[in-house]
Amino acid sequence: MEEKDKIKKLEEELAKKENDLKIKELEEKIKSTDQKMQNDKAIKSNGYEGLYCSSDDKILLGFCGGLAHKFGVQTSIVRFIVFISGFFFVGWFYLAGLFLPKHPTK
Repeated sequence: MEEKDKIKKLEEELAKKENDLKIKELEEKIKSTDQKMQNDKAIKSNGYEGLYCSSDDKILLGFCGGLAHKFGVQTSIVRFIVFISGFFFVGWFYLAGLFLPKHPTK
């Protein structure tokens, strides 16, 4: 009788461990599925994975609107940064033009 009781206990423990293992596997699958769903939601919220010109949030070409949608920031912030950086780079060309020597012509 004692051996049968030990066998039953061992079988119960084995069944419990198998159930625990199945539960852990299911929890891992749920976590990975949740992560995939969050990634899909991020892509769907932007509507597009890559860089694009926006057709609904544009002033000239929609480039700033596309950048804003891509990175999830306000369009006005992106426009301001593009505006300031444009002056910065164009300003360097004008400064270089003022201080570089002129090529002599005949």
